[in-house]
Amino acid sequence: MQIKFNVDSHLDKGIVIEKAKNVLFRSMAKINELAKIRAPVDTGRLRASIHLYPLAKGEITYTVSDGVEYGIHQEYGTVRMQGTPFLRPSADEVRVIWAPLYWRNELL
Repeated sequence: MQIKFNVDSHLDKGIVIEKAKNVLFRSMAKINELAKIRAPVDTGRLRASIHLYPLAKGEITYTVSDGVEYGIHQEYGTVRMQGTPFLRPSADEVRVIWAPLYWRNELL
């Protein structure tokens, strides 16, 4: 079995790449925003530590991360506590809802 995708030759590949970069940046910024909203709050340290890097458009790699040592335990839980996921649900929402919307806007 083989699946093949290609871009129509009449499209400027440079423009397509720039549009993809825009969608990537907007999607990652939305994940960052939603993760901050969903992060459990006790002291507010976890929420305040969530950040997107780099902050400039046009890159091909972005990272959304928290800057606290216990963030992974909040996300996945431990043997003694259930997790309170905040990053994975944010990424799932962006993948299903926001990224397709951003693509449609870029292609119009």
